[in-house]
Amino acid sequence: MLVLGLAACGGAKVAAVARPAPVAAVAAAERGPVASATTTAAVEAEPATAVVGPPREPCVVLREMVEAARRSFPEDHPAPEAAPCVTGKGGAYGVALSYEKDASDGYGPGYSGNAVLLHADAMGRVARSRALPAPSTGTYATSFTISGVADYDGDGTDELLVAVRDWEFEGNGDYGAQIWRVAGEHVEPYGPAEKLRIARLEDVDHDGLPDVIVPTPFQGRINGCGPDGNEIEFGPSWALHAQVGGGFGFDDASRAEVLRSCPKRPTRLVPRTASGVDNSELRRRLACAVIWGVKGDAIARELERDCPKPKAPLDECSYEGDLPGCVNVPQLVKWAAVKPPFTLP
Repeated sequence: MLVLGLAACGGAKVAAVARPAPVAAVAAAERGPVASATTTAAVEAEPATAVVGPPREPCVVLREMVEAARRSFPEDHPAPEAAPCVTGKGGAYGVALSYEKDASDGYGPGYSGNAVLLHADAMGRVARSRALPAPSTGTYATSFTISGVADYDGDGTDELLVAVRDWEFEGNGDYGAQIWRVAGEHVEPYGPAEKLRIARLEDVDHDGLPDVIVPTPFQGRINGCGPDGNEIEFGPSWALHAQVGGGFGFDDASRAEVLRSCPKRPTRLVPRTASGVDNSELRRRLACAVIWGVKGDAIARELERDCPKPKAPLDECSYEGDLPGCVNVPQLVKWAAVKPPFTLP
């Protein structure tokens, strides 16, 4: 699977995600050299440019547009490395990142930009998305990365798979994925997935089409270590299987994915060890118990009964592996009460 990074966060700990740059330079590149970037609104309003002369390779067209957008960056804000062109059925995709304005802060230089998803067909005709905000500063950043293509609806043109990452200074950040499609002159959200919250895209059943992995209900803050605490997630993958006709749904392949992590109902929730409790295994068993229909109050009673009571408080920053006690029982009880997408058997 191709993974194409758009930008690196200046001074940040995590790769920055480009936000929609002024689409002006992007649209202008279809006509020739760009003297200066126009406003995003002006670019989005422009009609598609007619193809004059023999058709050009889609990636040639897109690279010119991407480079035009990169030239919008001033000397004191070097443009991030250009993302490669991705080819597929029906043409090629690219991402153009443009500079909008300075957004420097106390942690170093930064900018506010815009990213535009682009598609060029075999005739060199270009479709584009709306501008997607993509800032990159010392304290926050957003990135859009092409992770692949797939023809979900069977129309002969691949949909675009995009990984999205939001980063915040000293925060845990957020990540997800989006699916986009070509519709005439526009690259727009893919309808069947538009309202889904997607954690990632992964072909769990190996049928050639990435499935939609929705966020696990077992996620949250496990402790208060540091300024923000540690955020974790656990449990099986919840895969909405790609279906004939372009939609997504839970089916036998989805159940099989959950069964790989939770093949049966746990007979004992708290895994005792010589050192106390294996907390990583405890959380796995808790998730499986919920998935196999064990009620939250029954899980809470078992935790109260079987979790050891250490004499000294647990280390604030420890939560994995063998520890003297069960980490954050109140949070475990909350996870015991969540409603999973479906239950077994």
